[in-house]
Amino acid sequence: MKIREFHQYISPDGKVYDLVTASRKGRWVMQSQGWGMPPIEYITQRGAFQHGETVKDFFLTPRTIQLLIDQSFCNREAQWTGRATLLDAIRPNRQTSPTGATPGTLRRILPDGSKRDLKVFISEGPTFDPSPDDGWQEHSFKEVLKFVAYDPVIFDPTVQSYVEDFSTAGHTLDLQISNSADDILCYYYSAMHPWLLSSALTLAAGYNSSSVKKMGTGLVFRNFTVPYGAIITLAYLQFKSLSDANSTTVNSRIIGQKERTPAAFSTIADYQIRRGTVVGGPDDSKLTTAYVDWDNIGTWWRETWYNSPDIATIIQEITDLGISGLVNAICLFWDDHEARGTQSAAVYRPAKRFEDSSADAAKLHIEYSTAGITNITYLGTWLTYPTIIITGPLNDAVITNQETGDKIQLDYNIPAGRIVTIDLAYGVKTIKDDLGVNLIGVLSADSDLATFHIAPDPEVANGLNHISITGTGESIGTTQIEIQFYTRYIGI
Repeated sequence: MKIREFHQYISPDGKVYDLVTASRKGRWVMQSQGWGMPPIEYITQRGAFQHGETVKDFFLTPRTIQLLIDQSFCNREAQWTGRATLLDAIRPNRQTSPTGATPGTLRRILPDGSKRDLKVFISEGPTFDPSPDDGWQEHSFKEVLKFVAYDPVIFDPTVQSYVEDFSTAGHTLDLQISNSADDILCYYYSAMHPWLLSSALTLAAGYNSSSVKKMGTGLVFRNFTVPYGAIITLAYLQFKSLSDANSTTVNSRIIGQKERTPAAFSTIADYQIRRGTVVGGPDDSKLTTAYVDWDNIGTWWRETWYNSPDIATIIQEITDLGISGLVNAICLFWDDHEARGTQSAAVYRPAKRFEDSSADAAKLHIEYSTAGITNITYLGTWLTYPTIIITGPLNDAVITNQETGDKIQLDYNIPAGRIVTIDLAYGVKTIKDDLGVNLIGVLSADSDLATFHIAPDPEVANGLNHISITGTGESIGTTQIEIQFYTRYIGI
């Protein structure tokens, strides 16, 4: 049977020693222990009258890997050579500097060919003592090797790299009402029955009569695909006029619902909760902070399309809800529920419903940019600290993990061609340029140099980390930010 799992030890100076050489007179790892969950130390506290303790935090502590190595040889000379080779490969002073204390790497190659590394120091073995069970072995040895990993987290040695070069072109998304339950008219009827919904009347904003006034429209646009972190550059609603309308003055307001997955409209109570106090709802907590007034609306002619003012601020606020999960629909309101327009007969603007014509239903046009966004799906089971490499020109760079809130901000203008490396690894935390100049002094006081990381699930839902990158003075084709990291695992 073909052996598909292997162990290797790689010394600090790069010498590779295969701990498995699959042959009749080869080396074999007979036992391999310590690769699962590392030891955990819990930090606890206890109050004066508390029974038991309260866990406040935990830390992983160093793990020990123990290998049982068995190797056979053809003769005594080969055995002595094998002993010397093993000792030379794993000796602790095999360093690139005589005063260094750099760990070696213990590597496991899994059946699918993937690699898992652990930084280790040899702590015990081989002793080459006679075995009490096997007695003296003339042409072989069986030895226990113990390694200690002071950083107990295992990692994939393949460097993951994400590059942002600020060259991403703009995008356009056009949506249209796709269901009769997704557009609705709400109006004020009377003091006894103040607010009513209607799916039979035309969509409109304005005043029709004393019993149909303060009219407004609710709209839900499905299949929203703008990614979290995108910059909305332009957005507007589009309505097709049901009939001619030129009475003045029609004033209206467009506002959004702060909801990632808005439902279809159902009852007046549902509408009131979503639209807020202006229609008798309990509060305005469901509404976006941003709104846009569409006032002094001009004449509408039958069967003609009309665009609203730019509502990018509203769409941006809803897009930014993506920090908590996928935004898959947009709910907007276009109305004069506040009666800001002229309160006279037929002072309104009528728009076609989905039921009038699916092709003529309300539309939403969105233009957005994804330049400066890096979406990293992290599949590890332990957080990882990246290395960030910035190639200038770029001024006042800010790198933010939108999920964790951590940021790195440089109050510094990186010249064209200059390369700044931010190494966030344990025990490093440095900022230097390609000339070796220490730039730690340009880091803003509120930066998170110690904690900035790429997070796994469930700290970040599905391991999806949205990294936003901003700055000024960038040059397309020259400026570049690269984020490098290792995928790390709590155990295998």
